[in-house]
Amino acid sequence: MGKRQANQLIPLNLISDQALSPPGAIGAGYTRVDLRLDWKRVAGSQFSAALFMRNAFDEEYIVGSNNQLPTQFASVSYLYGEPRTFGGEIRFDF
Repeated sequence: MGKRQANQLIPLNLISDQALSPPGAIGAGYTRVDLRLDWKRVAGSQFSAALFMRNAFDEEYIVGSNNQLPTQFASVSYLYGEPRTFGGEIRFDF
């Protein structure tokens, strides 16, 4: 009988305050938690399965800025991190 193997991964991302554009702007630090559960060789077969969730607590955070025009035009834009996403994966090993 095949050996069952399940792996749990909980990556924790701790990001401190970061400098943004325009000069002097500071993006607040944040914590993002990702979850993943892997089951390799399901029931001794060649199939593996996984469930995942990124940004488990739906943290809203700024990852950078994209300011193409000078600040006198008041066009400051920020790039936000991805919202909570989840899904599953199935894999077959030949």
